[in-house]
Amino acid sequence: MQIQAINSTKFIKKLAKIYFLFFNLGKFVKNKGLFFVIIGALFECAWVYGLKFAHTNLHYILTVFVVFASTFFFIQSFKHLPTSLAYILYVGLGTLFVVVAEIIATKNFDIIRTLCIITLLIGIFGLNKENGKENKNA
Repeated sequence: MQIQAINSTKFIKKLAKIYFLFFNLGKFVKNKGLFFVIIGALFECAWVYGLKFAHTNLHYILTVFVVFASTFFFIQSFKHLPTSLAYILYVGLGTLFVVVAEIIATKNFDIIRTLCIITLLIGIFGLNKENGKENKNA
């Protein structure tokens, strides 16, 4: 089996395309701030599981990278959302993603946990709607 050398220009071009595609996805989302919060919350879920299952130095380094990515997207959301709303959405959606991942990973479905998450989601969407009304009135 022959191993081919990686052509650095092709690699950089592919990386640039991925970067361009990822950051232009926000243009298709109605609210860029919400887009950044969701991506940040997904990265938050990833670093929680990274800390839980990391066993080697490489795993810890990747986990640190994901922590920085999560924080980066969270901070980007401040440009488009009020700080208090961005924080509430980030923490609430991060909790939701972690709990859903835990239910999927352990296949342990608990009705009380599910009801609490549904209550949390109702609160998040209620705050988001209320904030939208305040912005229209201002």
